[in-house]
Amino acid sequence: IKEIYDEAPVRRGKPFWHYNKTFSEVKADNASFLERSDFIGAYLGEELIGFDKIIYTDCWAAQIQLISKLKYRDKCPINALLAEAVKVCAEKEIRFLTYGSYIYGKKGADPLTDFKKRNGFKKIDYPKYYVSLTLKGRIALKFGFHKSLLETLPTVFVDILLKMRTKYYQLISSREPRA
Repeated sequence: IKEIYDEAPVRRGKPFWHYNKTFSEVKADNASFLERSDFIGAYLGEELIGFDKIIYTDCWAAQIQLISKLKYRDKCPINALLAEAVKVCAEKEIRFLTYGSYIYGKKGADPLTDFKKRNGFKKIDYPKYYVSLTLKGRIALKFGFHKSLLETLPTVFVDILLKMRTKYYQLISSREPRA
């Protein structure tokens, strides 16, 4: 797993937060909810090239870590891991398999959302209600402080900022010496 994490300092246009962690940190990160989790591995020969950590509840499963080595992208290990996750969920009679948020913030065209669509994931909307219990809460709701910054900015501006962030991290990572 550490080898997969340490393959690239930048993934999907931003710093990869697991990059360069110690073995102990990687072990601790992946030790959560073990009693109700499964790990599915994708191998090329003897080499682990991807894995999926799934956590279960009574009627749904959440993929909390689905990642593979970038150099084996052409082998489609993520697709194989997803197919196996669906099979495992069906065997366990789990009705829903989730893959994070369907759309993050106000992003426009997003390759991750396209990937989710192509693999059969669907957006399920559910209502969110905010109730203020205090005067401070009513003021916070009135001014939209319960929303994230991405939710308050215009979509065009968010797209520009995301492109700028990607270019910045590409520039920074190209200047760093490779190990």
